[in-house]
Amino acid sequence: MSFAILPIELVDQISLCLSMKDQVSLAATAKRYTDVVQRVLYRHITLDSQNNQDCLHSLANNPIIAKHVRSFTICVSQSNDLLPVLNEAISNMTELTSLDIWVEQFSNSWIMKTPDTSTYNRLNRFTCSFNLDHNLAHFLNKTPQLRQLHVHSLPTSSSDLVSTLRPDALPLLSQFYGSSQAAQFIVPGRPVEEIHLHSGDLTEEVARSLAYSTGPVRDLSAVTSSHSVSLIGTLTRCMERLVHLRIVTCNFSDAPDLAYVSNIADALRSLPDLQTCEIWGIHWVSSQKGFDDEDRVWHSETFNTDDVLNGNTVLDVSNLYFHHPH
Repeated sequence: MSFAILPIELVDQISLCLSMKDQVSLAATAKRYTDVVQRVLYRHITLDSQNNQDCLHSLANNPIIAKHVRSFTICVSQSNDLLPVLNEAISNMTELTSLDIWVEQFSNSWIMKTPDTSTYNRLNRFTCSFNLDHNLAHFLNKTPQLRQLHVHSLPTSSSDLVSTLRPDALPLLSQFYGSSQAAQFIVPGRPVEEIHLHSGDLTEEVARSLAYSTGPVRDLSAVTSSHSVSLIGTLTRCMERLVHLRIVTCNFSDAPDLAYVSNIADALRSLPDLQTCEIWGIHWVSSQKGFDDEDRVWHSETFNTDDVLNGNTVLDVSNLYFHHPH
């Protein structure tokens, strides 16, 4: 059989197994295969300031090619002259399912201000280094299928954000990664079940605000300046369906005493679905209360008091949440 008359579907599968160089050669064999190969070549793209600038220009100048892109990751410096080109490329990539954008300067969020005609009905994951401002809100209004959102913090003034982000935006959002300030704005009224706060302070007020998620909060990881029992008690009352809980305390001077441990254990008993728990660098484990009793009791794993006082239990928060792709 002549390769020139192979079915398009078979050519598509063959091109998936080829190197990029061979894919380009295949595209040159016959015009009818160009679109097939382009769908594979441009399906998943990772760029930085030093490579593949021609690819970014192609996405900006050719909407047909840009619509082949499903996942797109880019890291650029604040002085890079590719930013206007990046804005055009994002405007054209309307079939994206995953988008990661890392730009050094938060003020460059204007990159996300795309034409009203550009909608992103397939996008379900979005990660960026921008503050949650009116430019980002404008983009989020056009992502009805978004389920996972990674953002930075709120800008100094959030008045424009309040008027820009529609109340019905992000109707399917289930995972949020960002600051406590941004979480208070995004989570209430949306079905968020996983909340990961990489900055800001988890206070009782913040906990009560996050509890207004329309979905049961099952996974919470956060940073707090407090290790009060009252905060844990508020969490257990507001988020009674928690499955995974991780609280990192950044500010402490005294190691927990037995009364503290006992009070935390009592509070955790009210969370029937809880499976894993870490509070103030202490891992908590559960066991059945008795042989014929299905209730569980929580207790802290053995820890060294000197290590706690020396700060050895403080964990690297940057490794807990979302990572820079490079």
